[in-house]
Amino acid sequence: MTASDLNAITKPLQEGGCPYMTDVTAQQAITAAAGQQEIFLGNEDDQCSGQLSVVDRNGALVPIPRGWPHWIDVAIDGDGYWHWQCGSSKERSSGDPNYRPRVKRLKVFHSADGRDLSWECYDLL
Repeated sequence: MTASDLNAITKPLQEGGCPYMTDVTAQQAITAAAGQQEIFLGNEDDQCSGQLSVVDRNGALVPIPRGWPHWIDVAIDGDGYWHWQCGSSKERSSGDPNYRPRVKRLKVFHSADGRDLSWECYDLL
């Protein structure tokens, strides 16, 4: 898939003002172009009352907007945790022990009007 193919997929969604669909479609297009398949592993729930940021697979802290699902590829530490921040508080979370070391991608949803935070965990094959 070329950059122009990806643009053809995402441009109508961007113009329609739907950042969730743009983000999801772009991530799915990139995954497909790389020949990867997403395998759903499970859900985890947390809470965060401040600005949520997640450490991505390159070690960068990525802000997560409230009210829209956001996909992010993460690195799991040696104990099976991904790392994130709620405001200035450093946190970590993990999936179920059965799939903990396999988590490579998260779909994160931070409630627009509350503290609820959900993680959908995925492996990439």
